[in-house]
Amino acid sequence: MLKAHAKVNLTLNILRRRNDGFHEISSIFQEVTLFDEIALEPLAEDKVILTCNIKELENEDNLCYRAAMLLKEVFQIPKGAQITLKKNIPIGAGLGGGSSDAAAVLMGLNTLWGINLPEKDLLKIAAAIGSDVPFFIVGGSCAVSGKGEIVEKISLPQMDFLIVFPGFSIPTKEAYAEFDRYCGKEKCREALEDGSSKDEVYAHQELSCPKFHNDFEPATFTKYPELKKIKEGLQMKGAVQSLLSGSGSSVFGIFDSQKNLKEAFAHFKKIYPLSFMAKSKV
Repeated sequence: MLKAHAKVNLTLNILRRRNDGFHEISSIFQEVTLFDEIALEPLAEDKVILTCNIKELENEDNLCYRAAMLLKEVFQIPKGAQITLKKNIPIGAGLGGGSSDAAAVLMGLNTLWGINLPEKDLLKIAAAIGSDVPFFIVGGSCAVSGKGEIVEKISLPQMDFLIVFPGFSIPTKEAYAEFDRYCGKEKCREALEDGSSKDEVYAHQELSCPKFHNDFEPATFTKYPELKKIKEGLQMKGAVQSLLSGSGSSVFGIFDSQKNLKEAFAHFKKIYPLSFMAKSKV
């Protein structure tokens, strides 16, 4: 069984819109111990079969399926695979679940099919599948830039998280459209000018650094005020940092007290059943 871990964004700076339609970003990604489960089995037949505990994900647009088919096409693999996916990471939550699943399938089939690509070549294939997929090939703590394809391993202290999924998803495309509209009105100029670099994160490893931020927050909190309330609630419950993850909709808190973490988890779990305690994964 393969574990496809979720991630949170400790910083997320949206730098500019590129000519190819993507946005240039600078971000600190942190893998966490919440994970989906994936099983891969060889098939003698020349096909890929995907089954999932969420039936609507059993389709050819699923990043797991696309990852497998891309490997087959590029390397002319004459055999197949059965992919069994158990989703634990909420969908459309800003936690990278689909991208992590695709990366796990790439790495798993790289071994199962005897392709044995080195990491640098897997990263190129991963970038063709989705912007966040390369990060999950590397994993752990990383500085991520470009549209997500530039990934540099970094070292950060151990962290304890409470991740709150509000029960609704925010499509990434929608979040960027809202960001562009919001910035077009120059309402988020301050957020854009207050970007964090990885050096600023290193300089504040006690985790009380105000530079931990997400450029999506001003626009997203305007459209979804419930998310701002969750962030404020996490801080009231003792989180030393609280942030929207990725383009949303999950909000996470970082805790330096196990007592505060457990009390906050008990509180939020009653309101939002898909709340998770997790640790950073090296």
